[in-house]
Amino acid sequence: ENRQRFVEAVQMSSAKPAHEADLGDVMLVEQELAHITRNIRQWAAPQHSKTPLAALTASSRVEKQPRGVTLVIGPFNFPLQLALNPVMAAIAAGNVVVLKPSEQAAQLAALLAELVPRYLDPSAIKVVVGGADVVGALLEEVWDHIVFTGSERVGRIVAAAAARHLTPTVLELGGKCPVIVAADAEPLPSIARKLLWGRLWNTGQAC
Repeated sequence: ENRQRFVEAVQMSSAKPAHEADLGDVMLVEQELAHITRNIRQWAAPQHSKTPLAALTASSRVEKQPRGVTLVIGPFNFPLQLALNPVMAAIAAGNVVVLKPSEQAAQLAALLAELVPRYLDPSAIKVVVGGADVVGALLEEVWDHIVFTGSERVGRIVAAAAARHLTPTVLELGGKCPVIVAADAEPLPSIARKLLWGRLWNTGQAC
């Protein structure tokens, strides 16, 4: 349900071919959801631990606890999967989430704002749309956890805002992908085809 709408929204937001939008965004979300569904019971289960000698009359275990309210700021290059995959992980861990999709993927952001409250509990997740001013306002708030995917420049802004409140933060920042071709490597035409495929995949916006 709504799969084609997601494919089209990713296409409109990024100018990707339909198969790349499906493979690089929609299918990866489906795979992540299946992975979480298969493993969440095991992940959430308490783990027994050795009891130190000084507390031999007691027993020990490790119990996972949610961090709390999580802010997820998504990027434009994989606007669906790099927004929803962290959201699914945060919810699976028992957190509530505010998702800010990239304003550079406006069509997809609008679709998420429409469909997320229809299918998910509004008390557990909220989608906020807007530009840099909205991100700035969100970063003024106090969060229990922040997940950001994007540029190093904005990553520094996010890290500085998180540091004011000692907020645990995950930063997935874009970077360069250098290639070294050894003199004894496989034939150059084969290498060139592979490098060109990687460079053009996702309209060149992948690292």
